[in-house]
Amino acid sequence: MKIALKDMEHIRQIYRQSPFVLVHVFALSAVAIIILAYLTIKYDFPSLFNTILTAIIIIIIGHALRVFIIWRLNRYVVTNQRLLHYGQKGLFDQTVIETPHERVLNVSYHTEGIVSTIVGYGDVEVQVVGLVDPIILKNISTPMEIKDYLWEMHKRVAQDKNNSVYAQSDATHLQEQVGYSKSNSARNK
Repeated sequence: MKIALKDMEHIRQIYRQSPFVLVHVFALSAVAIIILAYLTIKYDFPSLFNTILTAIIIIIIGHALRVFIIWRLNRYVVTNQRLLHYGQKGLFDQTVIETPHERVLNVSYHTEGIVSTIVGYGDVEVQVVGLVDPIILKNISTPMEIKDYLWEMHKRVAQDKNNSVYAQSDATHLQEQVGYSKSNSARNK
C-alpha cells in the first residue's frame, strides 16, 4: 500500500506488531490440522465425514491466512512530520489515524506477561491533543526504544517549529530595518 506523503515529508520508520503474536495462532492451527489429517487418514470414516474434516482443515488454513494478512496490513508509520496508524480489523475494514508530532502530549510503553517480557514486545501508547483515545502501537518489538524515538521526534519537530517561527519573525524585523516592507514591494511591481 502506498503512503501519501506531504511536501518535504519522508518516511523515517515503519513498525509492525512483533511476529511472536502469530505463534499461538499458527501453533494451534498446525496442531488442529495435524489431528484432523491424522483422523482422516487413520480411520476409514464415511466419505461425508471425511469431506467435513477436509472442509474444517481448509477453514483453519483460511483463518490462519486471514490472521497473517491482517497482521501484515497493520502498521505504524513515522515520518519526519507525523505519526500514522493503519489499523486493519478485517480484510475490508481499515482505520487510519494520523497526528503531527507536535500534537503529541505523552508517550509511554507497557509490557504484560512473561512471554512479552522475555521476547521483548509490548504496547506503546501515544497521547495526542484532540484525541480522546490514545494511539496505541500494539505488540511491537523493543517498545522502550520506540517510545524514546517517538518522544525525540516530537521534541525535534516542536523545536524546529519554534525555531522557524523565530527565524521568520527575525527576517521580518530585519527587512523592516533595511527599509523593505510590504508597501515597498507592492510599489515596485
